[in-house]
Order: sequence, then structure tokens, then C-alpha cells
Amino acid sequence: MRKIYLFIIFLFSTSTIYAQESIEDQVSFLKALRLRMINAQDEELLALQNDTFRIAIRNFLNTDRSFFTQLDSVSFIGDLYAPDNSFRIINWNIPKGEGFYAYYAFIQTHDKKEKTTTVFELHDGKSNLNSPEYKTLDADSWYGALYYEIIPNKTKKRTEYILLGWDGASPMLNSKIIDILYFNGRGEPKFGVTHFKLNRRMQRRVIFKYAEDAFMSLRYHPKKEMIVFDHLVPMKDGMDGIYEFYGPDFTYDAFKQKRDGSWEFVEQIDIRQEKNNKNWNSPTRKNLPASSSESNRE
Repeated sequence: MRKIYLFIIFLFSTSTIYAQESIEDQVSFLKALRLRMINAQDEELLALQNDTFRIAIRNFLNTDRSFFTQLDSVSFIGDLYAPDNSFRIINWNIPKGEGFYAYYAFIQTHDKKEKTTTVFELHDGKSNLNSPEYKTLDADSWYGALYYEIIPNKTKKRTEYILLGWDGASPMLNSKIIDILYFNGRGEPKFGVTHFKLNRRMQRRVIFKYAEDAFMSLRYHPKKEMIVFDHLVPMKDGMDGIYEFYGPDFTYDAFKQKRDGSWEFVEQIDIRQEKNNKNWNSPTRKNLPASSSESNRE
């Protein structure tokens, strides 16, 4: 209780920041608050700090010139810009205890012609989803994850964006996610398009599940226009379908982009030459915008 009381005093002492116009002051406040979150030992205090952090992020994003101010100095958050600079995603998580995580994100869009920005807060709704691979989602039903790559995907209708991410799904299970983000006619974010054919069905997103202590690579290969990933198999006999016992078998599959914007599944591709190239970057935990408590999970 005393820690919470001291934190409230800390908030009041810094509340004048948002009466100022300095973006630098706001970034400094975010840095200090995020460090307190990382070092928090009390779940109730962490929840309070996280609520304050969310409000501070929203206030920052609604400030003039904020789109051009990166938050790479704020510890353990992701700040990903689309390659065409039409939007950014600010993304983080916090531990919920017993190996589970809560995910948070904001999308800030940028209209280059009007020189305006719009902010959307994403709310993790995956705990309420059945068969999420086949669902169209929005900001209020987002499949929460930590994103580490955005890939533009042009179709006849619009420009969409492939999102690659990670989810520490449970104490025994990790997930890697391929999702698709697009903006509807009102400029609102939507997630999921039937572009992926897997197991003879078209899916709106792909979710790979594997053991907590295993590692799975999932990356986009621009020269081949492929999303390349480890082939996952049971690590023990009799464990088919029990994904807590799945891991890579050191072969690779891929989704290859087609002219219509969809992605075709390709088995057993050879990337040995690409892996030897210095530009090959297999995603590790240090590449992901995660809390410090996750650093040993992958």
C-alpha cells in the first residue's frame, strides 16, 4: 500500500508535464514511468503504473509533431513504422503472473496530405475468440501480440500490411503470428484477410504454436517475396496436436506472395545460402519489444 501511495505522489509531481508543450518532457516522463514498470514487484502497483503509461502514450500521440518523434529511448516497447510512413504501431506487454502476459498497443496514422494524425488504442480480445484464424477483428477485439515486422502487401483493392509478431501464450506455450492489418473506408484499423491457404482452408491469420523453451524463426525474405519460417513438429512420439511439445526440425516452409495479393504455402524450401548471408536476421528475444521478465523465454 505504501508503494502505491508513493507512486501517486510521483504522478502528482510530474502531472505538470502535460500542461507543457515540450515533446521532450513527455518522452522523459514515459522513460521514467516505463522503468518503474519494469522494476515493479507488486502486481497492483504495476497495473496502476500501466494504466498511467497508457494514458501518457495516448497524450503523447495526440501531441503535434509526435508522429515524427520515435520512442526508441523508452525501454522495452516496440515503435514500428510502416515502410511507407502511413502509420506506426506502439506496442508493449506486462506480466500477469504464472507465465501469462497482457498486451497493449496504439496505432497512430499519418495523413501526409492533410498533415493530420489519428490515434487508435487496441484492446486484446483473444481470450474471447474461438478459431481466431478465421475471424475479422478490429481495435476492440485485437489478437494481442508483440510485433517486430511490418510488410506492405498491395492488392487491387488497397494496400494491406502483413504483421509478424510473438505471443507468450501460456506458461508452456509460445506463438508466432502472421496477421494482416488494413484500414476501412472510415480509416479504422481492421485485422485479418483470407489470404493464407493452410491445411486446405483459407485463413485470415496464421498462428504457429510451439513449446515455451523452443525457438521458432519467422521472417520476411524480400528478394524471394516469401515469409519464411521453421517447420514445427512434435519433439516426442505420441504428441501430435499437443503444441506444448512442438519445436523446429531444422527444415523451413514459407508463404510465397502471389500476384493477387494472397500467400501460397510452400513446403521444404532451402534457405541455407540466405542464412549464411549477413543480412539474414533470425528473430530472437532481444529483437522483440517485451518486458524484461521475458528475456529468457526464447
